[in-house]
Amino acid sequence: MPSVKSRREEYAEATRQALLDAGADLFAERGYAATSIEDVVREARVTRGALYHHFRSKQELFEAVFEDVELGIVDKIVAAVATQSDAWSQAMAGIDAYLDLCLDPRTQELALRQAPIALGWTRWREIEERHALGLIRAQVESLTAAGLIRRRSPDLLSGILFGALIEAALAIAAAEDRSQARQEAGEIIRSLSEALR
Repeated sequence: MPSVKSRREEYAEATRQALLDAGADLFAERGYAATSIEDVVREARVTRGALYHHFRSKQELFEAVFEDVELGIVDKIVAAVATQSDAWSQAMAGIDAYLDLCLDPRTQELALRQAPIALGWTRWREIEERHALGLIRAQVESLTAAGLIRRRSPDLLSGILFGALIEAALAIAAAEDRSQARQEAGEIIRSLSEALR
């Protein structure tokens, strides 16, 4: 039998979500450094104490915002992969979905620009790897099992592909013409993928 949440639990969840939403909006609009705790609590319409009940610091709040962004990215990639029936098409759909998401200004700002600043390069990579690397590894294993790519170290190959996709994402975010950069990045990643067949 499902448990019924108390009003206090519902209020706590609503407060946490309000903080995440306010933080995401402000970090995307102003950047991590230019957003203060006071800005977040004012935007969320909660007290400073409420923020510190859920998050120990602005950095911890940002990390939770970034985790939400990453989970959203994963959900969209999984949905794109699910539309395809064979392993190769699934892998290409996943790549295309990821690169398309890199065109979204909010994703660019939070995941590619602000996250390395707010969390530091190492922590940013750890979170990226936890979400993206698992998807890539699953696709590598699927392609190998289907006989579409030669058997190699799945960890090494997944890591190399992960690196290529992150660099493509950063290039798209930094480009003057992002649509053109996305198209070129897609062509390059597809060419690299074809070379593995």
